[in-house]
Amino acid sequence: MAGKILIVDDTAVNRIVLRVKLARAYYDTTAAENGRAALAALAAGRPDLVLLDIDLPDMSGLDVLARIRRDPAMRDLPVIMLTAGRDPATRLAALQGGADDILAKPVDEDLLLARIRSLRRRESSRAEQGEGPLWDMAEPPAPYDPPALVALVTQRADLRLRLSRDLARRSGHSILVLTREDLLARPGDEGDGTAPQPELFILDADSATGLHLVSELRSRMAFAHAGVLLLCDGAKQAATAFDLGVDDVASQGADPQEIALRLAAVLRHTRRDAARRKSLQQGLRLALTDPLTGLHNLRYAERELGLIAERARQQARSFALLFIDLDRFKQVNDRHGHAAGDDVLVAVARGLAEALRPGDMLARIGGEEFLLALPGLDLAQARSIAERLCETVQSLSIDIGTGQPVRVTVSIGLALGTGSETVEGLRQRADRALFMAKSGGRNRVSTDYSLAQGG
Repeated sequence: MAGKILIVDDTAVNRIVLRVKLARAYYDTTAAENGRAALAALAAGRPDLVLLDIDLPDMSGLDVLARIRRDPAMRDLPVIMLTAGRDPATRLAALQGGADDILAKPVDEDLLLARIRSLRRRESSRAEQGEGPLWDMAEPPAPYDPPALVALVTQRADLRLRLSRDLARRSGHSILVLTREDLLARPGDEGDGTAPQPELFILDADSATGLHLVSELRSRMAFAHAGVLLLCDGAKQAATAFDLGVDDVASQGADPQEIALRLAAVLRHTRRDAARRKSLQQGLRLALTDPLTGLHNLRYAERELGLIAERARQQARSFALLFIDLDRFKQVNDRHGHAAGDDVLVAVARGLAEALRPGDMLARIGGEEFLLALPGLDLAQARSIAERLCETVQSLSIDIGTGQPVRVTVSIGLALGTGSETVEGLRQRADRALFMAKSGGRNRVSTDYSLAQGG
């Protein structure tokens, strides 16, 4: 089944019709004939979506909606409200109460199914990211939601004037009015970050702007995750819009207050999804980053080293692997304390990183040990860089807060690889070379020549 849907309607015929329509789309349905039965069904198990009639015999559908939104387990449960009335105040009350949409009876089947698909895609996307904070990296809630930059894209001068004024007054957002040509001329990537990009777009689906602008927005990196609300004409166009990826629709003659409420809901979901993406990115970064120095960690280095070796094998080019170890680092900790030792590690890491080329891979793989991969170099070039790194570290004057700078040196073991041997074999050779550098007096580079000479 594509998902479980709870139908709440006091008319048996309506329930049967909806169940037949949804069954054809392979949805699993259950039904409730009043508010109490609906709440009991929800308590028994959370569905994937609720179709909720506003007019119920024992309580208002709005009261049921309020109960749903107060329950932490169902706060984000998608709810589409259904109404046979045409009262604008009822529509506004449903949207203010947290309904994801409100559709008029009799419900257009294509529109209903498209709206359900849209909400299910939204929930599926969040489920793929996981429920709850990732790696406990969720940021605390902002003290307030700052106004958004909203782009109103239309060719119609009357709509630009009326809607931009009304939305700015009702929502507090900044309204940027664009024509179709203005939108297409905007940078389609992240750019240099100096020009703010709209968080939300209101597209006027007239003959000039059209539904194709939705696809255009989604194809551009800067706008791929922006919220999109389409002002459309009729159920058929709305259904197509949902399947193209818009977040919400409103009729072209909708009350500005309804548009403002729909915008607020889209912005809420857009910002929540953005926060989750940021949390995911931060979690992934931390999982692959040494928290002290900001360099890559051993987990990242092992994966990347395998990729570097494979590229070297395919391109028939050599690469160098360097093991770098601080000399007599224990003496720094014993004499000055571990906080000073951390300062030394950070300074050395920074010095090493600043001396490297783009594409080189540097990681901290142990307490005072670093790994460096240099793609595309022969032995002489790699050794020259290694010797320069020794000089760089030796020249550092590291402030540890005592008034007396600390100076340290490093020993480096170098091995050359071509991707023809295992990564572990290459690491063992670099480790042997590091041992020779330590045994030979430290502050020097030693090389394992076996593979470089064809052995």
